[in-house]
Amino acid sequence: MRSHADGETVTARPSETLADVYRKMRRHDISQLPVIEGKDTLVGVIDEWDVLNAVRISHAQFAQPVRSVMTTDLLTLAPDDSLEDLLSLFRKDKTAPVVQNGRFLGLITQTDVLNYWQRQN
Repeated sequence: MRSHADGETVTARPSETLADVYRKMRRHDISQLPVIEGKDTLVGVIDEWDVLNAVRISHAQFAQPVRSVMTTDLLTLAPDDSLEDLLSLFRKDKTAPVVQNGRFLGLITQTDVLNYWQRQN
């Protein structure tokens, strides 16, 4: 997992513009960002599809805030959830944010799992 507390997770704020978030995605070569309020409260996730869908009719929409298009219907994992729980989220085309006691701990991507398995060989 990419640990939020260790600064390993690239995040967005609800008030950031879509343009700012899209630049952040490109700079870090990622396609999704957890949206964090305060220090560690997960309030949503924004991905390339959310941005694409928001700006497809008018490029001026890049100026709108993340909160207006982020996904808020989230399924989260606890630190002790199983690999099957994680894979179940991926099968549903969901991201895998890890949350404990309301605090965002990090995000697990499909690439993270593949990289982990590759290192095991």
